[in-house]
Order: sequence, then C-alpha cells, then structure tokens
Amino acid sequence: MHNFIIFVTDLKREKSLNYIAIKGSANTIGNAEEQIENSSIVIQNAIEKAIALL
Repeated sequence: MHNFIIFVTDLKREKSLNYIAIKGSANTIGNAEEQIENSSIVIQNAIEKAIALL
C-alpha cells in the first residue's frame, strides 16, 4: 500500500496523464483457489481507489 500512495502522489504532479491502471492481487503465489473467493473484494477495492483518484 505504501508504494501505491507514493505513486498517487507522483500522479498528482503529472498534468498530461490520460489514464492509469489499478491492479489487485486476488491470490497468493501458487494458490489459484483463493482467486474466486477474493476476486469480488479485490475488484471493489480497485474501484474505490480509482474513484478516489478522480
């Protein structure tokens, strides 16, 4: 999360930015079964972060 905050701070200085990508991890390495269980919360968190950046 700390790296995300630094990245957002840098974005605020950039006036020519048209888009960014927000990505979240839904499972730990080697444990694909977690993906289905965690996907909805990861998507919700990404949407909230995207809205906060607007």
